[in-house]
Amino acid sequence: MVEMKLVECEYICYFDGSCPVNPGGEMGMGIIIYNFCTDTGIYENSWYRCPDENNSNNAAEYLAVLGILNYFNDHDNTKIKIYGDSKLVVKQLSGEMKIKSGAYKPHAIEAKKLLLAIQKRGNQVEFEWIPRKENKTADALSKRYQWDDRIKEEDRNKLQEFSYNIEKIMQ
Repeated sequence: MVEMKLVECEYICYFDGSCPVNPGGEMGMGIIIYNFCTDTGIYENSWYRCPDENNSNNAAEYLAVLGILNYFNDHDNTKIKIYGDSKLVVKQLSGEMKIKSGAYKPHAIEAKKLLLAIQKRGNQVEFEWIPRKENKTADALSKRYQWDDRIKEEDRNKLQEFSYNIEKIMQ
């Protein structure tokens, strides 16, 4: 029997979250995933949450990074480099800072558990902080629905329901 090795590939990912009224405002999340082996963008997504008392900038950042981690939940032996402009998320998921209290904490704990599960599958995951100016596309995606005045409140509620369903599918 011939033993087959999985070909390692490297993915480059960017995330950003936004909550203009912090805390309690509407949140937007944006992610981009590039296949470094083929030099192509393979996945990009943005989603929205209606205003809620548990919404915050840090919660939005964590929901965005959860979108990336969920994408890689079924991958093996892959290198994943994740860039974001949230020092809190990058340092906490890199193990440089402890997860403390706040509206973001449940999302942070979920991200840490998912990260460990992904690493147990032989994946190498690395986080790196980048300045906001180097994260413009993910930033724009995270603000896509928030800044569009053409979206009526009833449509925002539909987007919220759609976003909720997308998050459930990704889990």
